[in-house]
Amino acid sequence: VYAVNACGDGPLQYMDLVLNPLPDASAAVIEGPDDICQGSKGVVFTVEAIPHAETYNWTLTVGTIVSGQGSAQIVVDFADEVDHFNGVISVQAENDCGMAVDLVSKDFRVRPLPVPNAGPDQLALCGNKVTLNATPLTEAELEARAVGRWEAPPVSGTADAISDVTNPNVTVTGLWRGDVSFRWVVTSAYGCESYDEVTVRNNQLLVSAWAESAAVCNGTAQLRGTNPDASLSVSGQWTVVEPVGSVAVFDNATSPSAMVSNMSPGKNVFQWTLNQNGCPSPAEVVIMNNQPADAVIYGPAVVSTCGDSVTLEAVAPGVDWGPAAGR
Repeated sequence: VYAVNACGDGPLQYMDLVLNPLPDASAAVIEGPDDICQGSKGVVFTVEAIPHAETYNWTLTVGTIVSGQGSAQIVVDFADEVDHFNGVISVQAENDCGMAVDLVSKDFRVRPLPVPNAGPDQLALCGNKVTLNATPLTEAELEARAVGRWEAPPVSGTADAISDVTNPNVTVTGLWRGDVSFRWVVTSAYGCESYDEVTVRNNQLLVSAWAESAAVCNGTAQLRGTNPDASLSVSGQWTVVEPVGSVAVFDNATSPSAMVSNMSPGKNVFQWTLNQNGCPSPAEVVIMNNQPADAVIYGPAVVSTCGDSVTLEAVAPGVDWGPAAGR
């Protein structure tokens, strides 16, 4: 620029101007999932660096930006209660000169989680086998390419390998004693996955029985059995297995520590049984009672011999005869 008057033109003056462009988002694309599962947390959306951008202003129609606002990458959490939604996420770059002309946007959809049902708990089993009762997938779910499966191994406890993990009503063997929990997982065509758990209880218990002495001479012995778990509804009972017709007596037949008396001579078998939810778990102990049986002499109590010989018969062969009185 120069000034002019009647005397002529003044000197030419110069000033340098620097023009800062607005951010150029014409080629920008937002990267992130098209389908988002209900209740998803930590979902990442990014945009490549936009030329001349200093700040990135993100907006979205559903969801909460938990970190990254102002940068080229954000992290979003979606509320658990939002199960269906067609949403839009947008970003507009900014610098000191203003906002970019182009608003960059991306559509996304919130997809519902499946609602699996692993079936009712089965807490009264008396064995190591169970048939699981998960709700099968509906025809509509199958047509939508949903998949159900049992997770293996069990969530807790142990069992044999599940023969058909996609069968909602599969039979499982080899259940360990106590509680075993299984997880039924359903995955939608969009990769949205949820599960339900079922607990089964094998009420069989580990039981042992023993005696302080395996052989006695007086028909009396101290019995010991596994203590019932005080935290569970478990009862115990001593019974006589053999001999049939035994008149043995327990001082406390429901105590794991019981004294038994009046045992029959010879072999005696006793059983300690723990009962949980109607499921008996027995263990046996054998005791030999070496106490002689009572002798029985056949015939009259008084025999008049007049000097003649007499034949005596009794029920205990091998036992010596001897005079009780007289010569």
